[in-house]
Amino acid sequence: MLQIELTVSGGPSYVPPIVTIEVPDVAGMYLAEAEATLLSCGIKVSNVRYVSTALPAGKVFGQTVPGGQTITGYQGQLSIELVISSGPPPSVETNPLA
Repeated sequence: MLQIELTVSGGPSYVPPIVTIEVPDVAGMYLAEAEATLLSCGIKVSNVRYVSTALPAGKVFGQTVPGGQTITGYQGQLSIELVISSGPPPSVETNPLA
């Protein structure tokens, strides 16, 4: 007796659509607000770096894609990096006796 085995394809793998999104300017926002703003546009924060600046601690100092520019990629997979202020550097006191 001849036996035949069939495998039925489930079709091609799902590929999300390609989208182009204008990046909002989140400079000056606190990190939580910036993340929420970006997520509402479909953009994730992939990395956060902290630098010492004159801005209050926790505020966005920079972003890898400037506000107003567009990014293109698969929906749900767009991301940018943020640079967050860790606050002003500690002041250096001078010692009058030195």
